[in-house]
Amino acid sequence: MTNFSNLLLKNQLCFALYSATNAVTRYYRFYLKEFGITYPQYLVLLVVWENEDTTVTASEIAKKLNLDAPTVTPIIKKLIDQGLIKKQRDKSDERVINISLTKKGRDLEEKVALIQDKVACKTHLPKKDFEDLKQRLNELSQIMDISEEDRESLKLILCK
Repeated sequence: MTNFSNLLLKNQLCFALYSATNAVTRYYRFYLKEFGITYPQYLVLLVVWENEDTTVTASEIAKKLNLDAPTVTPIIKKLIDQGLIKKQRDKSDERVINISLTKKGRDLEEKVALIQDKVACKTHLPKKDFEDLKQRLNELSQIMDISEEDRESLKLILCK
């Protein structure tokens, strides 16, 4: 038995978020499976759909998803193999690879849009509470970014 009540699982913010994230992701996966895409592929598609009028690079997708490029690259490759997106070298800078939708990828958007409505409904939260929750979680994500102050604090803990 721990001597620190803050170390009890029920007192952990990280576990509450982890558990909720897993539950929500499982719910998405249940529906996404019918369309032959995984949850990470869905996230990449969201970014591409959001930027449909322009092209987006793999590094821009990674940045929007708070992931590194090597994590996003195989997901993009899989979506290309499925015929949902395509990549092209930028005409003005050959080093840049632009990602855009195929017709199949555009057609999938309308079908998949219904999933978000199902998720929102499943929470049983009124629309305002649902929107507030998303906003608070987005704010929490920004606040929890590791700062220089955190790095200094770690040094102090490790030196004790």
